[in-house]
Amino acid sequence: MSLTPESIQRYQRQLLLAPIGGVGQERLFSASLLLHGDAPLAATYMAAAGLGTLLVTGAEPAIATHDPAFRMRCVAIDAAADLVLDLGDGSAYAAATGNRLWGAVAEGQLLLGCEPRASGAARPQDRALLEVLAAGEALWRLLGRDPHSYAFRCD
Repeated sequence: MSLTPESIQRYQRQLLLAPIGGVGQERLFSASLLLHGDAPLAATYMAAAGLGTLLVTGAEPAIATHDPAFRMRCVAIDAAADLVLDLGDGSAYAAATGNRLWGAVAEGQLLLGCEPRASGAARPQDRALLEVLAAGEALWRLLGRDPHSYAFRCD
């Protein structure tokens, strides 16, 4: 999908960011993300950022505002996507596909290719923060960028 006058207006702030720009926004429009686990905040974050297709393995989350071109559908746990984000415990996806996830939330921790270090249930506010952080990480990866290579300064 190319940038239309409506999408330019909608995503004007992202278009101004050098790491995203017009090319990055078009890349997001054409990308797909497989989201596993109950993660309504992550789904909302992805839709608001301009993701093209969100594939969910559970119940479709209610998303109030999103681009008219945004698509969301329920799929099998092993559906093909540009990136998988597992915000469940990771076991169902690993069992279905034999693949290890790049990121997951388990025992209240955001895991990016590592094992949990501590146990304990996450508080609701921690879970919300982890969903948003994981969604942000996924967006950077869909853009083909190292999510930790950019620092923004507010002077």
